[in-house]
Amino acid sequence: MKENSAKKKIKIFGYILILFGLITLAFPFSKRIYSNIENKYKIEKIIKAQKEDEKFDQIEEKAKEYNEIVKKSDISMVDPFTSKNLGSVNILNNQDDIFAYIEIPKLNKKIPIYLDASYEHIAWGLGQVSGTSIPIGGKSTRSVLAGHRGWWGDTMLLYADDLVEGDKIYIKRAEKTLTYEVSSKEVIGPYDWEKLKVVEGEDIITLLTCHPFRWPRPKRLLVNAKRLEEKEEQAQDEIQTTQISKNVKITNYLYLGFLIIDFLLILFVISKIIKTIRNFECLCLRKRRPSSLTISLKPVSLRKFIPVMIFSLSCRLLA
Repeated sequence: MKENSAKKKIKIFGYILILFGLITLAFPFSKRIYSNIENKYKIEKIIKAQKEDEKFDQIEEKAKEYNEIVKKSDISMVDPFTSKNLGSVNILNNQDDIFAYIEIPKLNKKIPIYLDASYEHIAWGLGQVSGTSIPIGGKSTRSVLAGHRGWWGDTMLLYADDLVEGDKIYIKRAEKTLTYEVSSKEVIGPYDWEKLKVVEGEDIITLLTCHPFRWPRPKRLLVNAKRLEEKEEQAQDEIQTTQISKNVKITNYLYLGFLIIDFLLILFVISKIIKTIRNFECLCLRKRRPSSLTISLKPVSLRKFIPVMIFSLSCRLLA
């Protein structure tokens, strides 16, 4: 009896460990699905707040002044993926505020943009690399936006490789939408910043991420996009009709499939835990019950009750 009791305890403990593992596994999958949905709703809230911000015009002016300084200076950058001392752009009341949003329809991504590519900022979204232009548009500007090839709870720029010439990228801030078209891709070394110089007369944004996708990632992938003049309505129509990358679709389906399977396994393990606990309780009750009170129930044939039933029925009829 004691041996069975110990086995039941070990079994319950094992199921609890499996349950903990399944819940831990479910978290990143659910977080990635949730982050895509969350960003779509959060962008509306942020843009509305920017429209109502009384200091919006002042911030725009400060951003233009900063871009003028960048235009006239030699490029001075630090790799955001390997360095901590990145400098800062002090034009916002709170440096952790979202400055704008980037929308990449082909990757089905809406990602917040922060000023400065600090460790925290590129964990939350994309960071504008200090020493490059702030993404407000304008001739002779080049904004370098750094982001991870996937981070805890988000795919980020995981499929930046899928972007090809002609794909659209949109920067949204308040009532303004800037439209960019991918013009080139390039792989560079982590300190080959000459490739990121401002091009006279051009309005460019550059996505900067690690390369290749698999570890280690000694190189940097650049996706360059040039500004197009488009109306807001035209931009919205193109966003809705853009074909999402096949790799992005497959990844989204896999995440959803894994999450469903994981959820079913969690329910299965919970049912096993409940069943094992009930069996354990029954075992404990049997152990506590005195042997003298133990009643052995044997199957009894109905034939023995037939005469009694006939006699009882006869008595009732006679009465």
